[in-house]
Amino acid sequence: FTSAGLSTLFIGFFLSTVILYHGTFSINSIMHKFGNQRYETNDESKNSLWLALLTLGEGWHNNHHYYEVASKQGFFWWEIDLSYYTLKAMSWFGLVKKLRVPPEAVLYINRIKDGIPDVGMFKDHMRRAQRVIEKTKSSTGAAYIHQKELVGQAMDSAKQQTEDWVRMSKGVVRAKK
Repeated sequence: FTSAGLSTLFIGFFLSTVILYHGTFSINSIMHKFGNQRYETNDESKNSLWLALLTLGEGWHNNHHYYEVASKQGFFWWEIDLSYYTLKAMSWFGLVKKLRVPPEAVLYINRIKDGIPDVGMFKDHMRRAQRVIEKTKSSTGAAYIHQKELVGQAMDSAKQQTEDWVRMSKGVVRAKK
């Protein structure tokens, strides 16, 4: 090997492979701390456009945790997913088959963000109310009981509004089909 051959091997294979692995593997740690959460999941996974661009689509981590079987991680047209676009192009030539995308109805259930009220928003309200109750447990007497009643009323109201919103949003999903 000449010195140019070794440097080409180092940069072209070893360094690029290490950078690729670090980018891909860091998604599991970074995407649970930074970004926005669109869907209610059992974890703190988040989405990030910038990391999606850097990792060719892996930055739509909350989407992935919400509907794990999809090969398409960018669920909406504005979520750039270069890995999926590559797989889709390969499917045109028969190199890839049975690409899974989330069904339309699944995209609108358990949402937290984007201004669409839903079950996810209700769950978020419930968590906040439970935190308030926990903070006030240290209080004693009538103040604690009064606070608990207020939170209960707020939770009942939020639940009713959410049920109304879910019924309304299901009508929107059916209309789209």
